[in-house]
Amino acid sequence: MVCVIDCSFIMAVAMPDERSALVCERFDAIERDAGELLVPHLWWLETTNVLMNAIRRGRLTLNDALERRKLIDSYNFSTDQAYGAEYGGRLLALCALHDLSAYDAAYLELAIRKKARLATLDVRLKRSAEASGLSVI
Repeated sequence: MVCVIDCSFIMAVAMPDERSALVCERFDAIERDAGELLVPHLWWLETTNVLMNAIRRGRLTLNDALERRKLIDSYNFSTDQAYGAEYGGRLLALCALHDLSAYDAAYLELAIRKKARLATLDVRLKRSAEASGLSVI
């Protein structure tokens, strides 16, 4: 089965001060059992931005952030390439329906389109996914 992984979930695996044993355990199970780990294109920007903000706030050095990036990149994520006017329209509809940011709507849209499970720690996104009939990790 396909699983969409959002930024909040992977950061609870990769960031030393956000690391959660439960999330790591769940991620290990997902990685072992999922047919595909899928992320929207924006996920790469989001994860990089989290690392950059951690550098700015003194939570990580550049070398630490590069090591975190290597860890994240070592997982076998497939990147969805949806974009364009039709895609933007689907995102806007989901934003309006669930009161989500466009960023969170990108994860929801991908999970709906691929009939995938969604791994997130975001409460609003979790509720929206469940309301859309998706399985949430």
